[in-house]
Amino acid sequence: RYITPYLQPSILEKLPQAMRVYVIGSPLGQRDSVTSGIITRVKDNEIITDATILPGNSGGPLVDDMGKLLGVNTLKVVASDTDGSEGFGIAIPISNIFDEFNTIIQKDNSQ
Repeated sequence: RYITPYLQPSILEKLPQAMRVYVIGSPLGQRDSVTSGIITRVKDNEIITDATILPGNSGGPLVDDMGKLLGVNTLKVVASDTDGSEGFGIAIPISNIFDEFNTIIQKDNSQ
């Protein structure tokens, strides 16, 4: 029997601007895709990144260059055609996930 390893959460309390990050997901039906970018800002419990988040990346991990879990990708904010930008991605920090779902996580780990 094979047990799939899981991602270890990052222990960083504060994520620095310009930190290299990777988005993992299955955008547009393409399994195991990876895009990269940097953290452009951490604001109001959101990690804002310029890494490409496509349909199918939502719910996937945002990781650092050591493979540590930083957050969960949630959406891409698309800019209007007039401002010359493609938009940015938003992820929920992993600390928020643990705060919100700690009871469920502990229950799953005890089984």
